[in-house]
Amino acid sequence: MSRGTMFAATARRERVAQERPAWKADAFAPASSLFSGVNWSVGLFGLMGYVFVIHSFRLNIGAAMIALSIVGVALRGRKLLLPPPLLWFGVWIIWGTVAIFWSPFPDLVVARAWDYAKLWVVFALIVNVLDDRPTARFYTVFWLAMVALFPIRGAFTNYLFGHNISGRFQWNFFFGNPNDLATYCLLPLAGCLSLLERERAGWVKLAAIGGVIIIPLVILATQSRGAVVGLAVFGAIVLWRLRRNALTWIVVPIAAVVVAMAAPKSVWDRLGRMVNLSSVETVGLADSSAEQRLEILRVGWTIFIEHPVGGVGLGVYPRVHETMVETRSNLSKFAGGGRDTHNTFLNIAAETGIVGLAMFVFGLLGSLLSGIRRRVNVVKMAAPKTANQLLTLEAGLIGYLVAAMFGTEHINAYPYLYMAIFMATAGTALSAQRSVQPLRGPSGIGSRKAIAQRSARLMPGRRATQPARP
Repeated sequence: MSRGTMFAATARRERVAQERPAWKADAFAPASSLFSGVNWSVGLFGLMGYVFVIHSFRLNIGAAMIALSIVGVALRGRKLLLPPPLLWFGVWIIWGTVAIFWSPFPDLVVARAWDYAKLWVVFALIVNVLDDRPTARFYTVFWLAMVALFPIRGAFTNYLFGHNISGRFQWNFFFGNPNDLATYCLLPLAGCLSLLERERAGWVKLAAIGGVIIIPLVILATQSRGAVVGLAVFGAIVLWRLRRNALTWIVVPIAAVVVAMAAPKSVWDRLGRMVNLSSVETVGLADSSAEQRLEILRVGWTIFIEHPVGGVGLGVYPRVHETMVETRSNLSKFAGGGRDTHNTFLNIAAETGIVGLAMFVFGLLGSLLSGIRRRVNVVKMAAPKTANQLLTLEAGLIGYLVAAMFGTEHINAYPYLYMAIFMATAGTALSAQRSVQPLRGPSGIGSRKAIAQRSARLMPGRRATQPARP
């Protein structure tokens, strides 16, 4: 390499090093104040009210808040964003509704389809309202605050005053079931951890640290074995990604020891019996609940096998389950009653068939995860902290889906709320990437032409020549 070529290459690296912090910080770094740059709109206030309602159960104004947010989006006059996951969710709802033509309970299908349609609208509103990074950041923190103020606080309060189920943490309404509470907590845990990836020092970061410590304790205190498995998967993914960070191997073991010491002894007694779940013959030794779930899964599988293509219809499974157990002599009465499958994917298969299962898994979830991964690949060179934030949210969703194999977790609003916030965060990251026209190239330094053009802008009067190739 000639001396002139070496000089040109060195100059290029110096110019790039000087440029990158300026454009990267403006677009990707969070503002010092949580409220800086937030697009206060009617749509945002409607979504804030909705999140308050579904976590507090204080006011019956959820529909009014959705209507307010719809008005807000309509007044903006912008083109609606309809990303592939949202479209697949709509197609899945339509397919499940078509079952009214063969379902034994068509009225139940219509009622459940209407509930899902409202969730689709909320999904669409969040994606369209949270269209800039400050607003998406604010809404994420507001959502986590609602989780902390109501189900998390309520679970601790109930436990302290003796309102629990055999020592298991629970609150009320949807969160009155310890398993549902624990499974849902995986999502705000991922939200808190994702904030730590990008937040500067301040009260938001301190609150996120508190959430990362307290939420795993709540999950363990519910004694939900499915949620613990999901937590383990989530933690393993995060640790694998941070395996080269020496601080991880110091902080994580300390946090794990603190949480383990704080958890009640009954937690470890119940979790210790999980070894009996490895065999059908010993599942009854775990507890009667595990044995009953096995019988319920058998009924659910039977319903799916007998209705493999279109299923029995949205929202119909509990009635069909009850009828089948009562009329079939080969099914255990131990699984009787209007049960659910205690498995999200088996429930989807039984209600919407293999076609509906494919739409939900490969359509909704597949397009969401693949789309997020593409966005991560786009922004990771320019903003590695933002890419890590998206990867953490992705790990939280995967952990939730693993835990959902032990419960029916797709029939409530919470996973769709999380997926919508996840998509909005990824979408605003991509918008920020485009706004700064990031450097390109296999090494992340940039193309020769782009560097020359930026150099000409930084040093007016010089001709924008392409730097020599090293």
